[in-house]
Amino acid sequence: MKHSSAYPLGLLFVAAFAVGVWLMRSPVSQEPASPAPAEAQRTVATTPRQTEDAAPTQAPLRPVVPAPAPPVPAPDPARAAEFRAQADAFLKEAKILEAIDAFEKALQADPSSARNHGDYGHLLRDLTAIDKALYHLRRATELDPGNPDRWIELANAYYLKPDPGKAWEAEKQARAADPNLKLRRSPRGLAERADDTARPEK
Repeated sequence: MKHSSAYPLGLLFVAAFAVGVWLMRSPVSQEPASPAPAEAQRTVATTPRQTEDAAPTQAPLRPVVPAPAPPVPAPDPARAAEFRAQADAFLKEAKILEAIDAFEKALQADPSSARNHGDYGHLLRDLTAIDKALYHLRRATELDPGNPDRWIELANAYYLKPDPGKAWEAEKQARAADPNLKLRRSPRGLAERADDTARPEK
């Protein structure tokens, strides 16, 4: 009886020893995967995103070359004189719109005519187109600064704008162009020659 009861006890001891050895075995098979493959996976995973986020390559910008300006036609005083004669004829017939068109064509044919700028500016002033009148009257003084009547016309346009400061300055220029000039005021308060004379038009 003692021998038969000791056998199971020895078997139990061997089984317990085997379980302990199995629990204490080296955890070689449980080691985590080496970092190299994970790093490679992370690199592969991020490469496409980095490529998408990268700025697209642009070709170098070419310098902008401005288009050449159209050639300015040469002045044609003879043709301008024809249009000016038409403008005068239209004014005598009180055809104002036709006269304006003729003045415009005359100045296109010869933009350097102080007379056409001055007379056209005077007409526009009487029509109360003051801003456009000022442009042509200023051009008349630029082209013919020694003519006091150009400055008087410009002064009156400034009075009608109204811009009295520039009007007085234009009157000063008129007196500088002709130290003997004497001015008076018209019923409208505009400047005019006191001797009722005017310098002949050029």
